[in-house]
Amino acid sequence: MQKEEAQGMEICEKTSTLRRNHPIFGLLRRKQTPPQVTPPAQTYAVDNLGDGSLKTNTLATIDEERAPSKVDLASLPIQPSPQNNTNQTVINPPVPPALRSQGPFNLFEEVASNISRSLSGLLPGLFDKDHHHNNHHSTSQNTSKNVMAQSNGDAPGSAPGSACSGAKHFLATGPKMHCACRLVLKFATLIDGYDQPSFVISEKGCTVGKGPSNLISIPTDSCMIDGPHALIDFDPQQKAFYLRDTGQAFGAAVQIGKGLQDRDWPLSLGCAFSAGNSVLVVDSIDCLSSDPLMWVSITEGPLKGERRKVEREGASLGRATENSISIPDRELSRRHSEVLFDQALKQFYVCDVGSTNGTYMQLVGPYSKPYKLSLQDNILVGRTCFSINRFDYGLSEEVGMRRTMEDRYSIEQDLGIEDLAAVGMCPQTFIAVYDGHGGPQASTYLWENLHVAVTTALTAVSEELKNIAAACAPLDIADNSAMQAASSRIVIEAVRKSYHETDQMFIQTSNYPQAGSTATAALILGQRMFLINVGDSRALLCRNKKLFVATEDHKPYREDEEARIKQAGGFVVHRRVMGELAVSRAFGDSDFKKGFLNQEPGHLKGPLITCDPEIMEIYLQANDDFLLLACDGLFDVYGNEEAIEFVIQEMTMHHNAHRTCENLSRKAIEKGSRDNITIVLIILNEWW
Repeated sequence: MQKEEAQGMEICEKTSTLRRNHPIFGLLRRKQTPPQVTPPAQTYAVDNLGDGSLKTNTLATIDEERAPSKVDLASLPIQPSPQNNTNQTVINPPVPPALRSQGPFNLFEEVASNISRSLSGLLPGLFDKDHHHNNHHSTSQNTSKNVMAQSNGDAPGSAPGSACSGAKHFLATGPKMHCACRLVLKFATLIDGYDQPSFVISEKGCTVGKGPSNLISIPTDSCMIDGPHALIDFDPQQKAFYLRDTGQAFGAAVQIGKGLQDRDWPLSLGCAFSAGNSVLVVDSIDCLSSDPLMWVSITEGPLKGERRKVEREGASLGRATENSISIPDRELSRRHSEVLFDQALKQFYVCDVGSTNGTYMQLVGPYSKPYKLSLQDNILVGRTCFSINRFDYGLSEEVGMRRTMEDRYSIEQDLGIEDLAAVGMCPQTFIAVYDGHGGPQASTYLWENLHVAVTTALTAVSEELKNIAAACAPLDIADNSAMQAASSRIVIEAVRKSYHETDQMFIQTSNYPQAGSTATAALILGQRMFLINVGDSRALLCRNKKLFVATEDHKPYREDEEARIKQAGGFVVHRRVMGELAVSRAFGDSDFKKGFLNQEPGHLKGPLITCDPEIMEIYLQANDDFLLLACDGLFDVYGNEEAIEFVIQEMTMHHNAHRTCENLSRKAIEKGSRDNITIVLIILNEWW
């Protein structure tokens, strides 16, 4: 015991001397955290080449899983699968040294030309013309082979976003996916005593009502009739779903956008809109006179039977008495809606001003025609609100043993970039988990801005992507490997750029730039999914009820990450950057990026911490079951396969993604997790 204590004191003394004498230690002002004991190394075998040969790898810990090592593709030829196993890895063609030295994404250009010449002979069926085209309002997905391409970020010492020869890419094939058009309706609010949180609507459509004869039956909604209260139909020619009203009180309605600039719902005679428990109907309107005037009748709610006048100045509606239309309804926000008059257009409009429960336009009068549903629409039938989704999902947020919650999550079912339909990248779904440290400021900023930045970046390259698609015509989009490779390069570069711009904007504008956050995201463009990872949160894809792929944590003790940190002028001690930070990539953390962002001179050759994302591209298959994203609060106590097995067991029992996430969070806390726990579960296939 005395010998061990003496050794420990000697190590601590050396560490303190190293930290004290290091030229950039004075730049770091974070509170010290207790060092962690390094567990003994553990080895495991992986099939790197897809040919059944195993390679032994050494891990730094026993209980943490790492993704299998990727092979340097520049040194390997294309190898067809020896047993026609479509899930085995196919290595890229050799890359000429001149191209190899220019950067990782030149690989795509070489792959595109080589694949189009030779891969069809090696992999029969790759160019089969079996393709289903997407549109903005449809979740039918492109039929294609499974292709993966990974960018492992920067080589040691290189700047974020710069070319580096250390990036690795690989391809893999898989069974084709046939996915019919469908929508997923989820309750926008929890319904007491109702165990089914979501409904999958196929091309057959459905009815919504109170009675059990309806596919969507809501027996607790007293405002619905037993028969069809509303209909959802599918139009095969338009490849779109439509909501239809059946003429009942509290009929079908669509939530209007929030903000005074939303002018999608002009008011005219016979329009009816609802707010809270109240329904207001336009029974008189004059927009052309010098003194515009509109009268509305309140047909439902606390002021039922009364009328209100709206003049040129407009009117505000809400619970507070200062509103020109004040309604004592607890379902209303204090200031809920506004009715405005647009002088230039000679038109009255109704707008939502950020209410809690929303403002809805009923499908009656001028809006009685079937309404074409879009992803992320909210609809109201009776008094029950549903969200329109591409995927069913569940989520859980637990503060756990921490005092504060620093995690955030984002689920954007459709980014709405219609121009990407030309290259089979519609709809666009963005799901992310953000794990903050040093405060919630960085994770909150990402929650508010990262998906917007990604949308902006993809919109900016949409013309370039369409030009590539046009150049590759008349070949089928889904089977055109040259187009896929070129478009992948553009998407990956756009995502990387948006990540770095978001990071710099946060550091430059935030009052707390020293706060940091990881970001693990899935960007699903049509049938192509890009797993984008920064930090030690994790994404797992389950295929055929087994773990298919997982993102790799960015830890300072990872060999390539430690080499990059040392090359930049830092060091790793106690498995932490400068003995302080337990992740090697993150947004924010400005103290670890000084000298690189020119905030002050410093002594860094590059950032110790970078937000440069590691990106994998995967083509979704018919046998993909679910996608699980979670922060390290879960994976501190759960291995990848263990988490996959838990989800499979839970979903098989009750089919409830939300309950599955909550149960998984609780189990993680019971197993000893002391961190915040945020989990997002995306259901890709109803395997049960």
